[in-house]
Amino acid sequence: TLDRSSAASDVYKRQVNGPFDLVISATDRDATGPVRIEVQIGGAPAAVLLGPDATLRIDPATLSPGRVRIDAYAIDEAGNRSLAAGVFVEVE
Repeated sequence: TLDRSSAASDVYKRQVNGPFDLVISATDRDATGPVRIEVQIGGAPAAVLLGPDATLRIDPATLSPGRVRIDAYAIDEAGNRSLAAGVFVEVE
């Protein structure tokens, strides 16, 4: 599962005009192994991170101006993928 509050704490419904950190926590209740975290920005793959906790630095200069959705998915050792935990940012 993804901790939506951690991901959202810094950027949820916020305007961004400089680099920012997306902080993500992901856990697998059924296993103790590592969890991968896939991040998509605007529907395009952006990063694959090793959980359970990860931080991704995002530079909005690489994004189109306007509202952008950032989604994170947790993937367990068996390859099961969580539902997306998403946040929106307004890129200036």
